Amino acid sequence: MEDTKKMRAFTMVALLGVFLFFFPSDAYALLDKDKYSEAEKAGFAFYRLSNMAPDFYDWVKYSDSYLKAQPEDQDKILQKDSYRLEQGFRDYFPDEDLSVIKAKVMIKFPNALEREDLVKKRQKIPVNIVFTDIKESHFPFQAGDIWVTLIPNEIENALSLQFTSKEFVLFAKRLRMKAEAIQLNAELVLRLRPVSAGKEAPFIVDNIELWMVLTEIGSIEIWSPNHDSFIWSYEEDWFVSDEYKLLQDLFNK
Repeated sequence: MEDTKKMRAFTMVALLGVFLFFFPSDAYALLDKDKYSEAEKAGFAFYRLSNMAPDFYDWVKYSDSYLKAQPEDQDKILQKDSYRLEQGFRDYFPDEDLSVIKAKVMIKFPNALEREDLVKKRQKIPVNIVFTDIKESHFPFQAGDIWVTLIPNEIENALSLQFTSKEFVLFAKRLRMKAEAIQLNAELVLRLRPVSAGKEAPFIVDNIELWMVLTEIGSIEIWSPNHDSFIWSYEEDWFVSDEYKLLQDLFNK
């Protein structure tokens, strides 16, 4: 029985490798992510979910590359970048092309005595993630002549973690945490799926009109401040690749 399970697992991995070789995930996500910034993707999300077509020429006229160019070069940049944006908007799909947000955070947790008391009571240890470089839990980007802000759904709950004693020990080890520490700096990486846009009216923050794009959190990652050491992650079920789910369902039948 055990040999059968091992064989099925080995076969599944082998088939997954063959599947991804002939049908790589990029075949489904047509957007060339290296050509487009997160600000441009946020703009694509707003217009796509609002069922509106942006003015690509006007969008380029607000870009740094156009504004800082010599007058004789601006027309060339306008033609080139407007075509690039038009192509990106055509290839962009919110379900496939998730927005990636990186932010500085502070990770806060109880002191050593409080943690020890929680362990004795067989209670979980709370760990809270707090943004240090933004005031609100949304992420604004300029897209041409408008500002779009990505709003993650239930982000407060997502950033309030609960660890068992064993989980916290591993978490602390990866953080290289000293016993007396109660907070540490880190980098947070969010992958967000845009789901709807508020095109009726913007809301105002610091005298700037922000057009809302509501998003779902697909994954959360915590890294060291310099992004050189992975610490912890969480993924929603839908974030798992469709290819893996397909093969997993096949072999579970």
